[in-house]
Amino acid sequence: MSVLINKMGSLHVFEDIANQDYFLAVDNIKMVLDGCSKDENGEWLKSEVGVKLFSQLFERLPKDIRNNPELLETCVNLIFDKLISLATDKSFISQNFCFTILIVYELEEKFVVKYCGDGYIITRKKNVSEAEDELEYISLESECNEGCPKYYVYNYISSKLYSEGVSFKTKEFSKEEYENVGIASDGLRYLLDLGFPVKSKLDENLLNDKAGRIRVQIARNYDSIKDDITICY
Repeated sequence: MSVLINKMGSLHVFEDIANQDYFLAVDNIKMVLDGCSKDENGEWLKSEVGVKLFSQLFERLPKDIRNNPELLETCVNLIFDKLISLATDKSFISQNFCFTILIVYELEEKFVVKYCGDGYIITRKKNVSEAEDELEYISLESECNEGCPKYYVYNYISSKLYSEGVSFKTKEFSKEEYENVGIASDGLRYLLDLGFPVKSKLDENLLNDKAGRIRVQIARNYDSIKDDITICY
């Protein structure tokens, strides 16, 4: 892994709210967790509690289970069963356990991305030549749900939007075509919304694994970066 960034958004600093993003990078796994900031009444939640607990419990699972993408939902169900057992009150569950889960597994022949919620998939193609536009080899694909993310916790509490429950979506990227695949929380949209040349420079920094320069980009535009940003790439 070449780029690992976790920066609190300016609105969270202004409101004196914790960073509600979290991440895990272990073995063949990259994971980004993005906690829900506010409830339907505009009240700030405490989802930073849930994302940190989930990350620690996931890391402590047996490796042969944790590192297998086919067993992800089994792992997630085991963890949520433990989280929900802490308190069965719906308001407590909603306040702490509403968060996006994005995960990349690097296998021998491919990258497997599984996600439940909103965020970005970052891909880098192979075989960049001087005769081609290098920046075309970086892609940032939005998987946002337009303000209504599918949080996995909706399988444990009722939701008007997702009454039938939610599950993980899957995308695969062959290593014959792709050199690297990463993920980012949806706070990245604030950097992308600044347009050219910020987006072009971000692509260039991702292509060349310049995590420090991306941090500088965020710092220079910090007032515009309202939400937390996490990148695992």
